[in-house]
Amino acid sequence: MWWKNSIRTESPLIFAVRTNKYAFEFDYEKLTFNSFSIANTNTGVTNEPPRISFGIETYGKLYPCTHSSLRTEDCQLIHTGRFLQHRFINWIPELTGCDPYNSGLEIISWNDRLTLSLRIIPTVIQRSNAIVIKYSIPSTYIKQTSPEGWAVYKHMAGTDGYIITGSTDNTFLSFSGNNIEARLHSDQKLQPGQLYQTGLIIYPVENLEKELVGIINQETNPLKVTAIQTDPVSSSLETQYDPVIGWHSIQLRNDISGNITKDNDRMERIKFTIENDNPKEATIRLNFSKEKEVYAVPGISGIIRDKEGFPTGIPIQLSKNWHTTDFNNYDSHLYKGPWFHGLSVLQIPAKSKITLEYSSVNAHWGGIPAASHAQLCLVGWGSNQQWDQSAIGAWGESICYEPDLDQASAAVLDIRPLLVIDPKGKQWNWTGNVGGADILYLKQNKGGRAWHTEMKTDYKRYCPNLTEVIYSGNMLDNKIEFQYSTSITRSDDINRGIYKIQMKVNEDVEFEKLDIFQLGATTYHYGFSKEIALGNENGLIKKWKANNNTNSVYDKSIKPFNGNTPWVFLYDSPISKDQEGRFISGNRGFIVRSWKSVIKGKNNIRPHWHEYNTTEGNHGDPCSIITVTLPETCRSLSAGDYIEAEIELIVTPLESSDYYGPNVNFKKALSKFTSKWALAYREAKGNNIIITPLTGIVKASYPIVISAVNNVVHFKTKGGIGYVPITIQELSTYKNPVLYIKEGKQWVQMDQSKYGNDYWQTDFNPISGTWEITYNINMDSPGDKAMEREYKFEIKDN
Repeated sequence: MWWKNSIRTESPLIFAVRTNKYAFEFDYEKLTFNSFSIANTNTGVTNEPPRISFGIETYGKLYPCTHSSLRTEDCQLIHTGRFLQHRFINWIPELTGCDPYNSGLEIISWNDRLTLSLRIIPTVIQRSNAIVIKYSIPSTYIKQTSPEGWAVYKHMAGTDGYIITGSTDNTFLSFSGNNIEARLHSDQKLQPGQLYQTGLIIYPVENLEKELVGIINQETNPLKVTAIQTDPVSSSLETQYDPVIGWHSIQLRNDISGNITKDNDRMERIKFTIENDNPKEATIRLNFSKEKEVYAVPGISGIIRDKEGFPTGIPIQLSKNWHTTDFNNYDSHLYKGPWFHGLSVLQIPAKSKITLEYSSVNAHWGGIPAASHAQLCLVGWGSNQQWDQSAIGAWGESICYEPDLDQASAAVLDIRPLLVIDPKGKQWNWTGNVGGADILYLKQNKGGRAWHTEMKTDYKRYCPNLTEVIYSGNMLDNKIEFQYSTSITRSDDINRGIYKIQMKVNEDVEFEKLDIFQLGATTYHYGFSKEIALGNENGLIKKWKANNNTNSVYDKSIKPFNGNTPWVFLYDSPISKDQEGRFISGNRGFIVRSWKSVIKGKNNIRPHWHEYNTTEGNHGDPCSIITVTLPETCRSLSAGDYIEAEIELIVTPLESSDYYGPNVNFKKALSKFTSKWALAYREAKGNNIIITPLTGIVKASYPIVISAVNNVVHFKTKGGIGYVPITIQELSTYKNPVLYIKEGKQWVQMDQSKYGNDYWQTDFNPISGTWEITYNINMDSPGDKAMEREYKFEIKDN
C-alpha cells in the first residue's frame, strides 16, 4: 500500500493497494475508487471503476459522505506489511453528531479479500435508524445465480469476477442489477455511545467457477483454530474469528518473571492447530494478538515453526502500536496502543488438520539480542502514516524509518546506541536518540527538495537474525527512480544499519545538489558531535573540530573519498538539549562498503563528501552533518546514469564505561583505544571480509550471501568483527540444517541454541521456490587479528 503521489505535496491524495489478486486506487479526498482491477486477467484496469456511496440514512434518504477532512492524519494507517493493508478514515464531515475518532470508513485489504466497513458511534440521538454502504460493480460484469446472502458477478468476456457478502451478521444485503447495498437497520433511532457497523466483504477472483464454492465455504464455515501456550507457562488460549477484518485471532499472554535479565531470554511458545472440514482448500488469516498490555513491545520477533521446532520460513507481519496520547492530548482514538499483531496467511488443504508452533522472543534469540523490523502504528501519537521501527533486542527503537518523509522530511529518523546505560547507570532501557540520516536528498535549482513519490515497501525479512526491507519510489515525475534496502543484524556489540542504495536516471535532470546519503539529516539532527574523523581501510586520514553553532563551516568544498573502504566518524557527542538528564548519547559514523556509478556517461566516478552546518527543521540542535555526494562540478545527470552504493551506519557508546553488553572483544576495544575514531576504523577494516568459496557461489560479501549447490556450501573467511550474518540461499528444504566450523582437523557443529533450533532464521523465497537460512556467526578474534576460518553447511538426512 502506498501514496500515489507524495503526501508532502498538494492534492490529489490517492492511495493505492496492489496484491497478487487485485489492485485499486482510492481517492482519499473524494472518498471514491479511481480504479480497480483483478490480477492476471485480460480486462486490465477498467475505465469504469466501482462506485461507492456510504453514510447515514435519514427518513429513507441516504446523505452520502462525499469528501474527507483532507487532513492526511485522518486517513490513518493501522496495518501495512506482507499480508494486511488497513486504513481507517475518520473525521468525515458528513458524519455529524458522531464520535469523529471512532466513526468512519475502514478499508481492510488482504491479498485475496477486501472489506469496506462503515462504523458509526453517535454522540447524540440520530434522526436515523439505518447506516448504508452502496457499491456498484462495473457494467462489464454480469450477475450470476448465487446463494442467499451473496452477490456473485462474472466478467462477460473472461473467467474473473467478484464474490461479495455482508461483513456482519446484522447486515442486510440487497442488490439490483450491478448495484449492491449493505444496510444495518435498527429498531430505534441510533443511540449515543453505541456502535453500529455494516459493510461488504469483496473477493476479486481470477476464476470464478473454480473459487466460488471454496470462498463461500470458508466464510460460512470458518476453519477451527485451537491454541495452547506451552512456554513460559502452560495455558489454553482464546481464539476467535472476526469476519469484518477477516482474521482468526489467537489471544496471547504476557507471562514474565519480573527479572528483566532473566526475561531477556524468555520465549513464548504456542502450539496451534488448524482444522479444515471443507471439501476445498481454504485460506486462513492468523493474528497472534496482544491487546492493552504488550511486554517488551519495541522488539518482538515472531516465528512459525513446525512440530519438530524447525523455523518454516512462513513470514509473520509485525504490526504494533504503543502510543496512547497524541500531540493534541486526545486519547480516544480507536486504534491507539498498546497492541501487537503478528499476522500471517496459510493455505490449508481440504479435509485436513495441521499443527504448528508460534515462537515469539522479545529480546534474545539463541541468547543474543534479536533483530526485528516492524510497522509501528502512530495512532495516539500523531501524523498516523507509515513509520517503520527496527530494534536489536527489546529495549527501545534502534533505527526508525519514514519513507514518505512525512513528519521530519527525512528517511531515517531516530537512531540509538545499543546496550548503553542511562544517566543513573541503569541497564535494559531506552537509549538516547542520536538520529537522523537521509537517503537521496535532491535539492532543485528552483524550489525545495524533490519529494520521494510512490513509495512502496517490500518487507522481505522481518526477524530475528537479519532484517531486510526495501523502499522504492521515484523523484521528479519518474525522471529518477530508486530503491534502498535497510537491514540490521542480531548482535551484542553495536547498532549497525546496512543500506544498499540504487538510483537510476530515466531523463536528464538538473539540480542544486544531490546527496546520496546524509549523517545526520538536513532537517533531523540529534547528533551533536564535537569532533569528526575521516579515514579508510589503511587508517586515519585526518580529523578536525566539527562546527556546531550557527556559523558556516570553514571548509565548504566537496572532496573525493580516498581508498577502497572510506569511513567518517562523528564523536564526542553530548546529548541534545531536550534529552539532557534522561539519556546518555552515542557516537556515529558510516562506512562506504561499495560504490559503482555512471555519472554523465562516465564510469565509476568516485563518491565525494561534504561537511556543512544545518539549522533546518525543529528537530535537534544545530550541528555539522557529513554527506556522500557527487563532485563539485556535477549539477546535472543524464539519462542512463546510475549509482549503486552500500553504506553501513554504525552507532557506538560515548564512553567505554557506558557499554554493559557481553562482547569481550568490543569491551577491550573500547578500553584500549584512546582515540574514539579507532572504533570506526576497526569496523571498516574488520568487516572487510575475504570469502573463498569451495562449494557454492558468493552473491554478497557483507552481509555474506552464498548460493548452495545441492544443499551444500563450503567456504573460507578471513576477518570479521562481531556477529556476522551469513545467508545460505537456494535450499530445497528448511529441515535439519547444519553448519560446521573447522577446528584444527575436526569439523565441529555450531550450536548457539538456548531452547533448541532457536538461533538461525529461515525465509522462503516465493520467486525461486527455495528456502534461505541465515546465521549470525561470532567472528571476533584475539586482538582483532584477521583470522582465517573454514565453514561447511549441509542439510542432514532425516
